Amino acid sequence: YVYRTSDYGNTWQDISEGIPGGPVNVIYEDPVYQGLLYVGTDLGVYVTLDDGKSWHVLGSEMPITFVHDLALQERENVLVAATHGRGMYTIRLRSLHNAYKKLHDIDDEQEDASSEDDEDDKERPRRRRRRSDNEDDDG
Repeated sequence: YVYRTSDYGNTWQDISEGIPGGPVNVIYEDPVYQGLLYVGTDLGVYVTLDDGKSWHVLGSEMPITFVHDLALQERENVLVAATHGRGMYTIRLRSLHNAYKKLHDIDDEQEDASSEDDEDDKERPRRRRRRSDNEDDDG
């Protein structure tokens, strides 16, 4: 379950409709965009652009796995998902933030005209592999 309050805990509203059954292990609020929430569940990462009214799978190339922690790496603008036994995944947030701005009619004239190509805007999970002790340094 995921609940939200707007009156410092006097009343609570269930906003978990649309998240598949099972536990929500972590919830993370975007520090810049109000109402943009991320949750890590036993089935992956879900996101809402509208303060919990609707939820969507985030990281479509990520395997269905337990997500136990989420963190935002602000410099690279990626969400890092820590999984149970499947490694760490990064999900680029630029496209998601652009969708949020469009949904909420936010005109961002100061956004720097970055030279990144469209390939960088796609969600690309990246898995970090830990080198085992029996592997040598050459490979």
